[in-house]
Amino acid sequence: MKKTVLFFALVLVVSVLKAQNAAPKPKSQYAFVYTNIKTDTLLIYYGGDTNIPVCRMTFTNMNKGIGNSYHKITEGFDRYVQAFDKLEQEGYEFMGTGNYLYGEFNVPYYMFRKKKE
Repeated sequence: MKKTVLFFALVLVVSVLKAQNAAPKPKSQYAFVYTNIKTDTLLIYYGGDTNIPVCRMTFTNMNKGIGNSYHKITEGFDRYVQAFDKLEQEGYEFMGTGNYLYGEFNVPYYMFRKKKE
């Protein structure tokens, strides 16, 4: 009887230790909308090597009139809306935004996520 109890206790300890070492499974998938100024493209990045081009996005589309007329900086935003609409249709929701520095200009990016099924 003692051997049986000891055996099951050992099995329980081993299974608990294996469960602690298991990597947690991700609960969400992420997407990243950004402009690659080098290739003049607005892209959706899903991770790995998966970049989906949405439309052509030149620096002048993104920041029309920068320098003399800063009030026109949002004129290229309608191109980002194309990417946002595509992600909404795929079930993604907006998560956050930020920007990266390209030369002396800040280029915006947007992050989305959806729950894994």
